[in-house]
Amino acid sequence: MVYFVEPQASDNSGIATLRSRTHSPGAFFRVGQTEVCYRFGDPENNMVDCCFTVSVTEVDNTPPQILFCPSDFTLASEVGTLGATATWPTPQAIDNAGPVTTQSASHNSGDFFQLGNTQVNYIFADQTGKTVQCTFTVIVRQVDTIPPAAQCPAHITRTAGLGVSSVRVFWDEPVVTDNSGDVTRESSHFSGQSFPIGDTVVMYTFTDVANNIATCTFTIAITQVDNTDPVVTCPADVVKVVSLNAQNSRASWDPPSATDNSGEVFLVLNTHSPNDFFTVGITMVTYTYRDPSNNMGSCVFDVIIIEVDSVPPTVSCPQDVTQTVPFGSFNPVSVTWMEPVTSDNSGNVVLVSRSRNPGDTFTLGPSTTVTYNYQDNSGNRAMCSFTVTVMQASDTQPPVFISCTNDQEVSIPLERSTADVTWNYLPTATDNSGVPNIQYRTRSPGVSIFQSGGQILALNVPVGLTLFTAIATDSGGNTAECQFSANVIQGDRVPPTLICPPDQTGSMESGSSTTTSVVFPEATANDNSGRAPSVTYSSNSPTAVFLQNPDGRTQLADNIGRGQTLVFVTATDDSGNTVTCTFTITVSAVDTTPPTITSCPQNQALQISTGGTTRSFTVSQAQATDNSGINPTIGYTTPNPGVSIFDNAVGSVFVNNVPVGVTIITVTATDGFNNMAMCTFTITISSNPPPTIICPPNQSANPDPGSTLAFLTFSKAVASDDSGITPNVQYVSNPAGVQFFDSFGDFIFAQNVVIGTTTVIATATDGANNMASCSFTITVDQITCPDDQFFTLQQGQNFVTFPQATATDNSGVQPTITYRSIPGGVAFDDSSAGIVRAFNVQGGTTTITATSTDSARCTFTLTVSVDAPPMINCPPDQPVITLRGGTTAFLTFPGATATDDSFVTPTIEYTSIPPGVSFFDSDTGDIFASNVGIGRTTVTATATDAGNTMASCSFTVTVTVNSPPQLLCPSDPATVQLRSSTGTTTAVSFPRPSATDDGGLPTLEYASTPPGIMFFESTGNTVLATNVNVGMTTVTVTATDTANNMASCTFELTVTGVDDTPPDVQCPPDIFQSISFGTTETVVRWDEPTVTDTSGQQTILISRSHTSGDVFAGGSPVSVTYIYADMSGNQGRCSFLVSIGMGIDTTAPVVVQGTCPSGVVQVIDINSAPQSVTWELPRATDNSNEVPTRMATHNSGDLFQLGNTEVIYTFCDSTGNCNRMCSFNVFLQEDAPTIRNCPSGAPLIVPADSFGFTAALVQYGPITSDGMLESQTHNTMRDLFEVNRIHNVRINYCNNEAVCRECSFQVNVIPVNSRPADTTPPTVTNCASDIERRVPLGSPDQFISWRTPTAIDPSGVRSSLNNQNYETQRTVAMGSSFLVEYIFEDAVGNTAYCAFSVSVSTTNGPNVFNCPSDITRIVPRGTQSISVSWADPTSSAGPYSSRSQNPGSTFQLGNTLVTYIFRSGSEVTVCDFIVRVIN
Repeated sequence: MVYFVEPQASDNSGIATLRSRTHSPGAFFRVGQTEVCYRFGDPENNMVDCCFTVSVTEVDNTPPQILFCPSDFTLASEVGTLGATATWPTPQAIDNAGPVTTQSASHNSGDFFQLGNTQVNYIFADQTGKTVQCTFTVIVRQVDTIPPAAQCPAHITRTAGLGVSSVRVFWDEPVVTDNSGDVTRESSHFSGQSFPIGDTVVMYTFTDVANNIATCTFTIAITQVDNTDPVVTCPADVVKVVSLNAQNSRASWDPPSATDNSGEVFLVLNTHSPNDFFTVGITMVTYTYRDPSNNMGSCVFDVIIIEVDSVPPTVSCPQDVTQTVPFGSFNPVSVTWMEPVTSDNSGNVVLVSRSRNPGDTFTLGPSTTVTYNYQDNSGNRAMCSFTVTVMQASDTQPPVFISCTNDQEVSIPLERSTADVTWNYLPTATDNSGVPNIQYRTRSPGVSIFQSGGQILALNVPVGLTLFTAIATDSGGNTAECQFSANVIQGDRVPPTLICPPDQTGSMESGSSTTTSVVFPEATANDNSGRAPSVTYSSNSPTAVFLQNPDGRTQLADNIGRGQTLVFVTATDDSGNTVTCTFTITVSAVDTTPPTITSCPQNQALQISTGGTTRSFTVSQAQATDNSGINPTIGYTTPNPGVSIFDNAVGSVFVNNVPVGVTIITVTATDGFNNMAMCTFTITISSNPPPTIICPPNQSANPDPGSTLAFLTFSKAVASDDSGITPNVQYVSNPAGVQFFDSFGDFIFAQNVVIGTTTVIATATDGANNMASCSFTITVDQITCPDDQFFTLQQGQNFVTFPQATATDNSGVQPTITYRSIPGGVAFDDSSAGIVRAFNVQGGTTTITATSTDSARCTFTLTVSVDAPPMINCPPDQPVITLRGGTTAFLTFPGATATDDSFVTPTIEYTSIPPGVSFFDSDTGDIFASNVGIGRTTVTATATDAGNTMASCSFTVTVTVNSPPQLLCPSDPATVQLRSSTGTTTAVSFPRPSATDDGGLPTLEYASTPPGIMFFESTGNTVLATNVNVGMTTVTVTATDTANNMASCTFELTVTGVDDTPPDVQCPPDIFQSISFGTTETVVRWDEPTVTDTSGQQTILISRSHTSGDVFAGGSPVSVTYIYADMSGNQGRCSFLVSIGMGIDTTAPVVVQGTCPSGVVQVIDINSAPQSVTWELPRATDNSNEVPTRMATHNSGDLFQLGNTEVIYTFCDSTGNCNRMCSFNVFLQEDAPTIRNCPSGAPLIVPADSFGFTAALVQYGPITSDGMLESQTHNTMRDLFEVNRIHNVRINYCNNEAVCRECSFQVNVIPVNSRPADTTPPTVTNCASDIERRVPLGSPDQFISWRTPTAIDPSGVRSSLNNQNYETQRTVAMGSSFLVEYIFEDAVGNTAYCAFSVSVSTTNGPNVFNCPSDITRIVPRGTQSISVSWADPTSSAGPYSSRSQNPGSTFQLGNTLVTYIFRSGSEVTVCDFIVRVIN
């Protein structure tokens, strides 16, 4: 297939179309040159041709193919020769391009090959120089016919003890050599085997890999003698425990038992006897026995005396400790004491534990038991304990009033002279001992005062001012007082009652007048005098005027502006008492003016295509304005039901489906008040003619390769329309089925065009759906290929035949057909009628393309199979076979499997390298192999099919013989000395020899020269030899495997006479080592003693009192002792002293960082100095590990005067080193005075008592303070003020440090006739809800607080708190409840009331843990708030359900109650506390 870029054409007419072409891109081209031509034409049928040549060159890229290459093969060569001659069939190769030549050959059949592997290479080349290689290997191996040469050991003589019937004998294996280097052996006996009394002949047989055999023999003679030692069994080691410092102790045991094969045994020696005295340590005891033949036997055991300390230390604790703290101090306090005194018989006592440390903090309350536990070096323990008690000093501080109750003013009728006065606000006081008791008294005769529940009641209080005193007494009898008053006034001070009309509404025309009038109902006013109060109206609008209507029931409000106006209504009774209420008048604007359309779309006149019925188009949007300043909403409508209109919102309107004729469109503009304006425009639609179209000329094409359908490209039909818009052109075919695709250029693609002639119709459609058509033809020639062909090539055959393809042409002339193959190389001969012969067809599938004269193509395949060699699969390499005897093996293995493409099972034959193996088929498919020699044998299976084509595979068979064990004797053990001077034999231990075998772990047997030694294997991988005589003894070890193969080795045991010389032990010199102060002990290291012994053998460390690296305490020198023993039990010892020198303490204690206060600032109430000030105590540490003594110029909890006081702490250790580096200042300052009842905010607007007065008495107090009155412009309770003037009132209070606070406000007195009467009471804000505290049963009294409510008044003047019966916090007993009441009064006496209940009761709710105490934060003056954090409390039911504030919230100045609520089902528990922020 060849692809190319198609040529293009242009013309002065602007139109040039492709009329025909001989080939298309992607067409098949024959080898050689082919001319390709394109023809183009213009609308006037002027033609032009474009031709070019396509050249196709045939290239041979296929190398030759090997037909036959020999497999690797093996030849045999006798020992002594250098190789062998090899022959093989000559390799052959073929090529698709013709003959193949042999380019080179490394060897030729019949050449001589040396021993080993030689590679043979043949290289073949075709006519183009492409090569292929055939490689195989010739293997030459030697054969052996010379038997091994062997030499056996000399005859062996051994003796056997009395009663022994056989003896194990060991010998060195015979030495054997063979030219093959690989010999197997068999023997009648093996080294280490037991032999009977008498002579035994041992024969060895040797066989090499070629089955050559050699033998040798020797004799073993066994004679019997008595050389067996008595058997002595000692008791186990004797261990006895004695107390510390014991000198000697008796030890007893049962005597040893001794037996002998002769039946007689005599005690010769024992080093110790039962009940002898023994010193502390290890003493070796030896017993020796002999038999009648003077064979000796002995045993040894140890007597071990151990010192054990069982006496506990003595401990003496200090006396019980009592420490006193200032009264009211509940903080933990640090307590110190002297550590207990200890002693022990070992001289060393260690502190194991203590429950508390000196300097720990202890809390006020019950005594705390402090326990110490000690232990000596032997683990004996002792303890002691004492108590620490922290007590509180007696109380000398009086209570402090937090607040006194408010002064009361009571009005009574003129006919009464006394009044009963109630205070709902109780004084509150605190004391360092708790809540003090409060009593009341007065010096006014006839007046009685007492507390009833949560109120104070004073009876028979006369007209005027009466003083009362509240006295607070604490549990220590200390008292404090505060005063309050009751002022009884005669006359009417009750304001009228007033009800305002509801809020009113009105309207006015938008953009017209600025004010309007509103009518509303009269307010309703009443008074306790029975006479109607006067009612006046005013507002916050300067233009508003209020007039009463003639009906007497309504009012007219005139000049009311747009928006909201606040109206004040004031009722005043005859006594001048006023009350005020308010309502609002809201006036809104209305709009009745329609919008103005400023631009309506123009009338439209349009055309439609002939046959069309509707038209769509766009027009510009209409424009409109409105007096509201907001763009009106514009809409479009038409009476024609099929027409739809869409506003594009981009400046245009889309009109759809407008029919022929005139259509009226109505435009509407609507403002926000639904006022509407309209305009119209018309659309006139008329019809128009169809488009024109010109088709391309008739086309011709060839079918696609292998298909009966064609694909082609032709020029587009040319269409135009009077509308100026190019019409849409569509194509259809006859017969149907052709698919057309627009190239989006100048051409149309057509596919699926059938063979023969097809008519194509092109139709042009304009925007009005007017249509025009034209047509042209496409002619396709036909070619038919034969079916796919299948062949099997026989040996030497290189061609196949198939039927010719058939073709027709629309010209009527029979076309010529050519053939081409993929892959290439196939030659075609179509000289025979109806038959084509194809040469050089390769095995596999070849695609054949047949092409007619007019380039019509079709394809089919030739599938050729070649008689290939069979496929063969060998079994895997066989498992190793181990011979127990003989030189060849017999085995069975699975047979190889083979298949062939002829479907006939090939025959399989087996050969071996080395040769000589015989193979036999079995009925089960397995193969029997006999005469398989020792070593690795390669078995080759060769499969041959019916055409004598062969294939082979190979696997291996390995045969081994069971080899003797591998044995390694230990080195000669060290020389052993007799334990007794009377003994002649002893026991010697040595490591067990190492033995391995390919058939498992071999057994070991031991023999000695001279004989008579008995051997015992232990579990510790050692062997014990007994009855070893003085001198040198040869030990022979024989290892025997499961096949009775044996190996042996020897080593020597040496025993010398008795040794009674102790080892020489040399200790290091005495050691002196100093330590720094603060440490009581240190690690001491030394070199181990050097030990030598006359025996030259290893010595054993028996004991040592200390080990290098042990910890030694300071004080007296300590003796270190080492004891060593040699192998004869002789002991040697040495000692040296270790002395530890103590350092001198010159270091002062160090203050623990962060524990020395940086300074203490405490703000106190005025006149409350001196005050107790507390702080966290500083701490110090000392290098002596003792708690330093703490001394201070002042103690936490001491009383301090106002001002700055320096506090200095000094810490000293027991050696007099002191540190004075902790000092800080305590600054005690009085808080700025607290001023109560100071008016604030807007000026106090007070009406004069009656018309014509120039001044009025105004009451605004009492203004009280806990400070001293420093200055004042007016009285602190009431004063006389001129009317029609604003007065500035300033009252200053100061504390003892001249820190002052001012109360300032303004008073404006207005005559009665200048302002309507105020009859509206204040409005209370922040009035608390009922407080119910439910706590678990057994909880203490609860401290409850709340926020003080406030009140506002319509007059704008702040209302004063006239009465309250309780302070904002107090302690409430369990089960108690009371009512809290607040009364507020404005400037004219109107009052408002706030009340709520407080109660404390038990609940089954969850238990609350870690409920925070009250928190106080001091901020700098001028700061109004601070962020305060705490830890959330928890409960037995889990986390809280809700909380009023979060940790980290910002709190304003004053007291804020923080409340947590915990729930368990329906039960609730409350945790609350106060956050107090003060300057």
